[in-house]
Amino acid sequence: MFDLRDQPDDLRRQLERVGRQTGHPAEAVFLVFYAMIVAGRGLSDEWWAPADRRTIPEDAPVRHLTAVEVCDAVCRCARARVGAEARRYFRHFGLRTGADVGRVVYALVAEGLGATAPGDRPEQFDRVPLLKLLNPIADPDED
Repeated sequence: MFDLRDQPDDLRRQLERVGRQTGHPAEAVFLVFYAMIVAGRGLSDEWWAPADRRTIPEDAPVRHLTAVEVCDAVCRCARARVGAEARRYFRHFGLRTGADVGRVVYALVAEGLGATAPGDRPEQFDRVPLLKLLNPIADPDED
């Protein structure tokens, strides 16, 4: 889904640290990080899976995302990159619930790769139905 070898060494080390802290592969951490950047900057859908190597524009305004918006962005990015295989990647990455994404988000923030707003709490991710956002028309008995 993501090749971390394309990332600067410092960023790769930070993503690997967050991965060790949260128990998720660094690629899963990068998925969450990248989705937050694209959604927070309001970039177009073509950014979810760009056809060419691009640098995220630093001058794009950044807006605060809710827990639901972060989880939705993670799902949209995964679907754009691997289509129907997204659920398999989520299982492999250990991203099963909104709380899993929340742990990654807050570890990214602690690593200096994100920010929270007053009133934000990790518990806001707990009730986000991640797999339903990933495939909203899935069989309800599947989860």
